[in-house]
This record gives sequence, C-alpha cells and structure tokens, in this order.
Amino acid sequence: MLIINEELLAIDQAIECLVSYFLKLPEVENYRLKRQKFENDRELQEQLFAFQELKDSYDAAKAYEAFRPDVRELKRQVLRMKRQNIKEKMSHD
Repeated sequence: MLIINEELLAIDQAIECLVSYFLKLPEVENYRLKRQKFENDRELQEQLFAFQELKDSYDAAKAYEAFRPDVRELKRQVLRMKRQNIKEKMSHD
C-alpha cells in the first residue's frame, strides 16, 4: 500500500522541476527542430518508405538467395539504396 507523505510529495515536486528544466535545454529544442524538419521532409519520408518496402521484400525472400538470382539483385538494390541519399540527407544538420 502506498502511503503519501511529505517525502513522496517532495520527490514528485523534484521530478517535475527536473523535467521542466530538461525540456528548456537548448539541446532539447534543437532535437525538436531537427525532428520536425525530418518528419516534414516529404522527399526523405518517401525515400525511407521505399527503402523499407524494398528491405522488407528482400527479408521475405533472402532465404532463397542461393537459388534465385533475382533475390541477389534485390539485395544489391537494398545496399545501393542504403548507401544513397538517405544516409547523406539524414546526416546533414
């Protein structure tokens, strides 16, 4: 059974102060701006979606890679796309 006393209230208040302080840090604001930019970049989101679909297709077929050359080509496409603009664009800013 939880007993609410002065110590528990003090801990709760300290947690609220700490969270409030943390949310005001410039690093947190910088993170929020970068995340918003990342989420609002339609081209990047489309590239990430296309990459994920390609990777999922490869993952579903990779057990047959030794028997199907088209799966090897799918793997090459995944690796090419992985090295492509997505990595560059995500590392900017």
